[in-house]
Amino acid sequence: MSSATIYPFGVDYRVPRPRGENSLAGLIFGAILGLGLTENPMGALAGGAIGGALANQPLPLEAAIRAYFGKMNLPVVGFYRLGPRAAKVLFRYREQFWTIMSRAPESSNWTSEMLDDWLYGDIVEKQLPIRLRNIDAHLG
Repeated sequence: MSSATIYPFGVDYRVPRPRGENSLAGLIFGAILGLGLTENPMGALAGGAIGGALANQPLPLEAAIRAYFGKMNLPVVGFYRLGPRAAKVLFRYREQFWTIMSRAPESSNWTSEMLDDWLYGDIVEKQLPIRLRNIDAHLG
């Protein structure tokens, strides 16, 4: 378990944002960039290390949400950050527009990385499935 999946004490677990899966491409791109900028093999080595590390970072919250909804064939019309602890997503489903919202529990121990991970997990694992079931039940 990485540090990004540990939430403040008493906060229910939510799946974190996916991490980058393209570390080889980042490594190669960073090495080429490092070599091009420094013309030194050590620059290529340092650039490769930095590029590989950056490729393993999670997507920003909005990009992660848009990517997940895209896989579900739910076009995101708008993403709204409602302060540090909340987010709202406006999406299209069954030819209509719908919103879902997530609000993280209060805690003085949140970091911005933990909040983004928790909000992502809450939206995709909790709020969205409930909302889709309610919409399907409402529309028949």
